[in-house]
Amino acid sequence: MNGHKEVVEALLGREDIDPDKAGYKGRTPLMWAVCNRNQGILEILLRREDIDPNKLDEHGQTPLLQAIENGHSGAVEMLLRRDDINPSKPNTDGETPLCVAADYGQVEVVRMLLEIGGVNPNKPDGESEIPLS
Repeated sequence: MNGHKEVVEALLGREDIDPDKAGYKGRTPLMWAVCNRNQGILEILLRREDIDPNKLDEHGQTPLLQAIENGHSGAVEMLLRRDDINPSKPNTDGETPLCVAADYGQVEVVRMLLEIGGVNPNKPDGESEIPLS
């Protein structure tokens, strides 16, 4: 949360640390790294296989959706490199990453999502709006 990379590395060096445990507001360390634009910590966490990049926080957001909403295209790109990322996972309101990126006018992110495949450009959000709308 506070960007202390050396502290993160020291804690992750222990076998009894759960790097995917949710805390305040249901956010995992990965979510905090995305929200606070801690790129170095984000890189460390994304190298780990015991991190679920699709986990929802208590507001129904994934790290990918949070990165898109915060205009953090670098984090979006890093998250999309993970084999286990779901680029179409909606939030609890039914908004998909593509819908959110289109709504926020993030052309670069829209292109990234469409290029990776498996993203339905006609999937409506929770209010039946499609990304083109």
